[in-house]
Amino acid sequence: MACPIILFIIGKIPVKLIFGRLILILPVIIGVIGVNLIIDFSYNQMILSLLLFFKCVFSVVITLLFITTTGMNNITRTLRRLKVPKILVIQISMLYRYIVLMMEEAYKIKCAYELRTLDKKSMDIKNFGQIMAHMLLRSIARAEDIYKAMKLRGFEGEYYTNTEEKLKVADYMYLGIFIGIFSCTIHF
Repeated sequence: MACPIILFIIGKIPVKLIFGRLILILPVIIGVIGVNLIIDFSYNQMILSLLLFFKCVFSVVITLLFITTTGMNNITRTLRRLKVPKILVIQISMLYRYIVLMMEEAYKIKCAYELRTLDKKSMDIKNFGQIMAHMLLRSIARAEDIYKAMKLRGFEGEYYTNTEEKLKVADYMYLGIFIGIFSCTIHF
């Protein structure tokens, strides 16, 4: 518990931001644990479910801290240096950059649907299918536009950066401390 709090303080990260995103993931975690308890409801299973809950929450918090403090450009550059396939790194980068645009498209479509159907509280399956097909067509059109724009700007599948960072003594110290803390948490 102390490790994320220390990282919050050192990284000057607003706690509200991380916990706001954690609340979005929490129903999925609780759902998985609920199914686990429905299948086998015993004292041991309750303890294991509680441990699973804490592991999931801490994993999500640490992942969010990592993304918040590192930055996507550094993550993709490091993945390429670690010899992760180029196509996978490009897919991760594009997903990170354009997921916000897709969420805005979905929000526009949802608002348009709500304006057309004032008295309906939820969507029926026929309308949902049509809306998803419309979303797919819009995303394909947007992907083609983005591809054409990137080709016009000379993109050939590789991100070039001007900086080649060398590891410093502080980086090695941080790595050693992190491995030490991680190995201690595994054994306890």
